[in-house]
Amino acid sequence: MESRKIAHLHLKDYMENKYTLICRLKNESINYVFYSGWSSSGMPNSLSNLQCTLPVYPNTNETEEMFVDRIIDIINKDSVKYVDKKVPVKVVFA
Repeated sequence: MESRKIAHLHLKDYMENKYTLICRLKNESINYVFYSGWSSSGMPNSLSNLQCTLPVYPNTNETEEMFVDRIIDIINKDSVKYVDKKVPVKVVFA
């Protein structure tokens, strides 16, 4: 069962509450995990709390980066939350 992180986004709402959205490619399917806080110990949330519809497949000729940018655009335009930070998915130690 191969799983690869595509996006790791830190979100906020109008009250400055923090949330994390992680998008993974798992077994050729796109899966989202949405939880409160910016650490892994946050409470899970329903994706419907974003109050927008996230894409579950890429458009024709869309790169992975374009797909992530589309997710960010959808959240910032249609959601009650906004993307505060895009966390790098590849960690490199010096």
